[in-house]
Formats: sequence, C-alpha cells, structure tokens
Amino acid sequence: MAYVFKKYDDSKKEKGAWVNIDGGRFKIASISTSAVERKNEEIRERNEREYGKSRPPLEVQIADDAEAISEALLHDWEGIVAEDEAGEEVPVPFTRENAYELLLNDDPLRKRILLESQNMANYQRERVAKQAKKRRNTSSS
Repeated sequence: MAYVFKKYDDSKKEKGAWVNIDGGRFKIASISTSAVERKNEEIRERNEREYGKSRPPLEVQIADDAEAISEALLHDWEGIVAEDEAGEEVPVPFTRENAYELLLNDDPLRKRILLESQNMANYQRERVAKQAKKRRNTSSS
C-alpha cells in the first residue's frame, strides 16, 4: 500500500463536507482554510484592542467560537428543528444568524463541529474514501 498523492478534495475543504451529528447533518469546512484563518485573525485583533494582553472573559471566548464557526466553518445543515408555540417540531433554516444562536447555546455541538473540522477523513476524495472503506471491510473478514 502506498501513500495517495492529492487524496484530499480542496472543494470539500473550502465548501464543507456533510457530517452526521446527533440526528442532524452539518456541512463543515476544514479548519485549515484561509477563510477560517482570516476570521480568527479578525477576532484576535478585536480582542487585543478590547482586552490588551489579557484573556477575554469566558462568555466572550464562547461567543467568538460561535462567530468563527458560524461564519467560516459551518456552511449548511439539514434535520435541525425547534418547537413552535404549539409544541410542534418545525425545521430551522440554515442562516448565519441561526447558526450563531445555536452554537452560542450548545457547547457539545460547538466542540464537535470544531473536532470534525480537524478530521481530515471528512475531506478525502471520494475514490480514496471508498478504497479506504473497502480495505477496512476486507481486513476485518
């Protein structure tokens, strides 16, 4: 077996790959993109102006993470619902504002999306991913 040259799909890394999390599907970009780098730099500069060399309060750090994820990492979702006034489940459309609100109030999801954005297996080219799956299935027989 050899190392596969260009095994990652740059389009998936930039535009996101679909990942299933707790019944929902999230389209998550790789943390290794220029959009993420720019957003993190913007947040760092803002916090430096506001707090100097001191670390921002925890609430600010959580809000910063939610902002960075909703604007640079998360590109879509499916299967996200909320309860309306009658207690019925209604779909929540993906918008940057909805994403920010969800991530601001859901620590485990925020952390999971960050982890998935670092999982390079999410961004493999289809052929490479199928070959890897095939090897795993045949080696376990």
